[in-house]
Parts: sequence; structure tokens; C-alpha cells
Amino acid sequence: MKILFLTRRYYPHIGGVETHIRELVKNLKLIKKNEITIITEKYDQNLKNEEEVDGVKIIRFSYPLKKYRGLFEIWKWLYKNRHLIEEADIVHCHDVF
Repeated sequence: MKILFLTRRYYPHIGGVETHIRELVKNLKLIKKNEITIITEKYDQNLKNEEEVDGVKIIRFSYPLKKYRGLFEIWKWLYKNRHLIEEADIVHCHDVF
């Protein structure tokens, strides 16, 4: 099963939502061979745009700090990469950003 998570921040960032999603992903990987992808904000420019951690594909995008331009950039990025959503069996949005 292909599962896509949308979350503002993810590992290696540490916080409540980040920890919750990481634990959820670990359990989903144990239950069944799920293909999991996480789309998240690139909050640190030293992080890679794409990487695999613990069998989970993490895709990060840059987020401009200007409020409305930032929202537009997120939606533009998601539209360009809509195949990720279309190919997923489950899309889990966590923490609106």
C-alpha cells in the first residue's frame, strides 16, 4: 500500500507532531510492507531535498517566509508534484501548513 504523509516538519526536527508521525510510520512499516512517502518543509538548508530514512522516502521543499507567497509556493509545488498524491492509496495530512 502506498501511503503519503503531508506534514509541516519531520525528522530530524524534534517535536510532538514529528515524533507522532515517526512512530506511526514505524508501526505501519511493521504491520505490512507499506511504501511510505513524507512531504515536508525544508526548514534547514543543510537537509537534502530527497532522502530515504529507515525505509521511508522524505521529500522536502523550500518554504518562503512571506505568508501569502509561501502558501502560493506550497500549492504550486504540490500541483507540479500531484502525481505523488494521485499514486497514493492513502493521503494523511497532518498539521496544516
